[in-house]
Amino acid sequence: MITSVLRGLSTSQAVLLVLDDLHNAGVATVELLHYLIRHAKGARLLVLATVRAEEGGETLDALREVCENIDVGPLPADAVAQLARDAGQAELVSTILRKTRGHALFVVETLRGLVAGDLSVPESLQAAVLARLRRAGASTEELLRAGSVLGNSVDPVVIAGLLELSAQEAARRCEQAASSRLLVAAGRDYEFANDLVREVLYETTAAPTRLAYHRRAADLLTRQPESVAMHAAAAEDWPRAARAYLLAGEQAAGRYAAADAEALLTRALDAAQRTDEREVLGRIYLARGQARVTLTQYRGARGDLNAAAAAARHAGDRRLEMIALRELGYDSAFALGVPLSDTTRNLEAALDIAESLADRAMEADLLATSAILSANRLRFNDAIALGHRAVATGRAAGDERALASGLDGLKTAFAYLGDLTELAAVLAELEPLLRRRGDLYHLQWTIFESGFASIAAADWDTATRQISEAIAINERSGYLAGQAWFVAHLGWVARLRGRMEEAVGHGRRAVALGQQTAHRWWRSTASSLLAGTLLELGQRDEAVGLLTDARHLLEPDGPEGYRLRCLGPLAEATGSRAVLDQATALLGGLSAPPDSAWLLGLDSYLSVGRGWLDHGEPAQARAVLGPMLQAARRHQWLPSLACGYLVDGRAAAALGDQDNARRLLRRAGELATRHGMACVPHEAERVLSELTHART
Repeated sequence: MITSVLRGLSTSQAVLLVLDDLHNAGVATVELLHYLIRHAKGARLLVLATVRAEEGGETLDALREVCENIDVGPLPADAVAQLARDAGQAELVSTILRKTRGHALFVVETLRGLVAGDLSVPESLQAAVLARLRRAGASTEELLRAGSVLGNSVDPVVIAGLLELSAQEAARRCEQAASSRLLVAAGRDYEFANDLVREVLYETTAAPTRLAYHRRAADLLTRQPESVAMHAAAAEDWPRAARAYLLAGEQAAGRYAAADAEALLTRALDAAQRTDEREVLGRIYLARGQARVTLTQYRGARGDLNAAAAAARHAGDRRLEMIALRELGYDSAFALGVPLSDTTRNLEAALDIAESLADRAMEADLLATSAILSANRLRFNDAIALGHRAVATGRAAGDERALASGLDGLKTAFAYLGDLTELAAVLAELEPLLRRRGDLYHLQWTIFESGFASIAAADWDTATRQISEAIAINERSGYLAGQAWFVAHLGWVARLRGRMEEAVGHGRRAVALGQQTAHRWWRSTASSLLAGTLLELGQRDEAVGLLTDARHLLEPDGPEGYRLRCLGPLAEATGSRAVLDQATALLGGLSAPPDSAWLLGLDSYLSVGRGWLDHGEPAQARAVLGPMLQAARRHQWLPSLACGYLVDGRAAAALGDQDNARRLLRRAGELATRHGMACVPHEAERVLSELTHART
């Protein structure tokens, strides 16, 4: 009857017969359809039926001989986006795609629920998933419910352990679930067909069963601390969750993934606060504080570090307190401009604890940290003594990390003095040690400071390459605050060789980086070095603004080396006698071995010298420059000699010592010309010309 009617209709016009959701049809309907297609040959009739692939297996098998099967697959992303826009849910496109993977029914039903204001899984979808689960069979359902506890990815080996099955049986059940389109193969594992499937399975599994699976999973996944933590938290085993999240965070920090570490440690803190284990709480605060320093979240870091120290004291954990005090006396203090007296007190207290515990490795680290602080304060005699003690203590500890810390402290003292012979000896041992250990934090500074020998020799290309390598290591380390310092020195090298446009470009980038990370030492240095370049270009107003900002960052008692970098140029730029006196006093307070000076502070010596010349006191200018020139001759720092001879020659001329002035100016010009320092020869020629005219 139906066949005759359709054939009759098709004689006058083409007929389209649409059957939706054929998987819900009974056997009689399927058989009728089979009969119709076989007996309607020649008729202008098209039969279009839709079948859910995961539910219509028997229907498709019955019609296979008389139909063409077209698998339309999931909806493409642009189609889902259009449906979401039409439903007024455009902002949720990415979420809908992630949860449904484009499954047409799931997309439509999810959007229908969202439009109705229901954020949960729609009942229609839940019913569809559970129906499909029942058809897959009890053994597959057991596997999938256990798998939903593990997450979106299902490892057959892990699921076998969870259900105490053989690996072969677990794999067989995974294949059966995949044939039901509840799982899909994804490399070595399986994944749920979409997030909604997993969500329905998880929420409809009885709570006691879920907890049992979580506890068992935590036992099985001990090599994956983040997974252990997740399952322990789900089972409300808070002590175990806290320790596992702590371990996962420490491992992330060891991979230089500071943002991941901070997130994991925040979860650890949440779990630990549900327990009364102060020691664990202190360790979490310490680790998160260290991660936040790397992320330049300095105020949050100090809050964590102070909490770590307090928790350690409450728990009577002297070692944890020592490490927290060390961190309180290091980079977060430098970044925020914590008074040096507080910083020193924390380091000394930590050292006292290290000595009482006979912890030689930590003792070496603290001595090295104190050496670095002393070097930045221009107390080079103290820095060298502390550095040698740190190295000796590190060797005695038999600990490579401690030895590396000690060598790093000693290296810093020799590097900023410009003592290339001693520096080379330290670098020869330190750099291979750091590379072997994969210590990127210390390696970036080691590579940067190894470039000082190239700067001293006016080997500009090599120096630039070494600083650029330090920047590349910095990017891998995640310690992005240090970039402002490195890029600023790229600009300084460009200025020394006379490439002023390049110097300004690097300088502006360094200042921008310094403003982003807000580390006072690095930001003030970037501003000071760019200001030096701008002063050479005659851009006084902008330079003064930068130097004034740098000065405010370092008040009232920033390290002497950093204050001098801004006070020297500021005194020259403004003509302020008070600032000049302050800068001169800071230079005079420098302590160093005989015939040594702060050679990396070249700009400060030159600015203060020129400042005294501008005030009509050339003898004072020569007195300031003398130690720097003597050290530069001893260690063969060619840029320091060329620039220093230029200013010293001007001072000699002002004192009436014309012959000596000409000798110094010619020497400055010759050195600068020979070693590619474009600005100095022109200035030397100008002053020589003035001397000749004055004599005439």
